[in-house]
Amino acid sequence: MSERGASPEETVRLGLLLENAQAQQQGAAESIDQLHSLVHGLDDVVRDEIRRTLIEELQGLDAEIAASIAQLRRLRRTVSIRAAAWTIGAAIVVPLLCGAVLGAVHPSIRRIGQLEAQRTALERNVATLRAAGGVVDLRRCGRRRRWCVRVDRRAPRYGRQGEFAVVDGG
Repeated sequence: MSERGASPEETVRLGLLLENAQAQQQGAAESIDQLHSLVHGLDDVVRDEIRRTLIEELQGLDAEIAASIAQLRRLRRTVSIRAAAWTIGAAIVVPLLCGAVLGAVHPSIRRIGQLEAQRTALERNVATLRAAGGVVDLRRCGRRRRWCVRVDRRAPRYGRQGEFAVVDGG
């Protein structure tokens, strides 16, 4: 271009270039708008896919939770039944054991009657012995802890060699 003005051909060329640039700018703007709508559509598709996947996973998790709850309920029933069985068993066994121990340790009424009769007979025998002077001071004596009895040293001795002495009646 020279200092003088542009020739009409150059002006037409410039005009065509401007029109072409404007057309390309409009095409680019339309392409950007289409790209925006595609991105927005893609965003909706991704969100829907995420929702669908999340719903599927949560349904699977919900099924697992429901199965776990059912299993825990069965376990609770089993434990409750076992606890009840142990309680009932203990309620039956403990009194039976107490009765068995008491029966083994405590004498029967018949045996108590026999022992009372024996005690009464022994008390009568002791009273008869006391009345007859049969009170004896009997002890364990010496290192070997042999039985010994207090004797009346003033009384005469009996037996072939005087081996018997009269018991001191107290």
